[in-house]
Amino acid sequence: MFTWQQLIESLNKYYGLKIIDVKIIDRLMFRQSFLVNTFDGNQYIVKDYAETFSLKELFQMWGYYWKLRELGISIGCPLRRLDSDEFHISLENRYCVVFEYIKGNRPSINQYKEIANCLKKYHGVATSKLLPDLISTEEKLNSAKDLFLNFNNGSYSIKQEILSCKENLYNIIDNYSNSNQTVIHGDTILENMILNDEEVCLIDFDTIRYGDSIEDVANTVLSFMYSGSKKFEVHPGRLQQIKAFINSYYENTSPTDIEKKIHYYMQVHCVIDLIRHAENIRFLIRMPSMKEYLLMLVRVICSKNLNALMQEGD
Repeated sequence: MFTWQQLIESLNKYYGLKIIDVKIIDRLMFRQSFLVNTFDGNQYIVKDYAETFSLKELFQMWGYYWKLRELGISIGCPLRRLDSDEFHISLENRYCVVFEYIKGNRPSINQYKEIANCLKKYHGVATSKLLPDLISTEEKLNSAKDLFLNFNNGSYSIKQEILSCKENLYNIIDNYSNSNQTVIHGDTILENMILNDEEVCLIDFDTIRYGDSIEDVANTVLSFMYSGSKKFEVHPGRLQQIKAFINSYYENTSPTDIEKKIHYYMQVHCVIDLIRHAENIRFLIRMPSMKEYLLMLVRVICSKNLNALMQEGD
């Protein structure tokens, strides 16, 4: 891992940033994010990515931010280096990228109208034509059954709980069908939204893929359910805000069986998010709250419908 001094010197050399201080704001097992304060009064977010990622795909993703800005989406874009068109610098086998900082706070579930407007505005411009050769939800699900087998390996505390959802998980995969291909955000939880001047902005587009816009809507509904709970417990009293959010997004013209579809696409999201931890489960389980988070994913995958899932919090 690179040192603080290496990071500060590189930010100055390649981006022209005069640093006051750097603080870790997000520490995950395989990556970190930093808040950078500069002498000119500006703030930036620095994110690091392992060099095991495809640089072509990462460059495509970083450029996507600027495409969205051109289309009128309020977003914190990555900075290009002073000496080239590249966004990244390499430090100790990591790609580091500097993003503009969006000031504001995380929205609350009571601001469901603003959140719905944010998603509608994004989905209104995010067509599949914006990005070529992007991975799709269908492709992720196609590999999910094989990846699930990794949960059989080794010993960890919630092994049986995860393995017990196999049948449900396979059924969810087999039932997936999508004809509405757009570039979905892929992780539209409240933690990836900022309320700035009465407008909600999306951040962190690291999980973009081709899919159906309803997948983002369902992911936000899931976030409404557990947001604020350290143990990822469902808050049953939020059903009113959830339904209001759905109505706001669809402007009271919801598709037939919308709650059934929302529940299913919540399950799709949980399958994808569970599977991405399969190969590293024995290490990830040691992280704070990871056990509770994974168990929440399993509960959603095994749940019968939206109302039954909400009642689990009673």
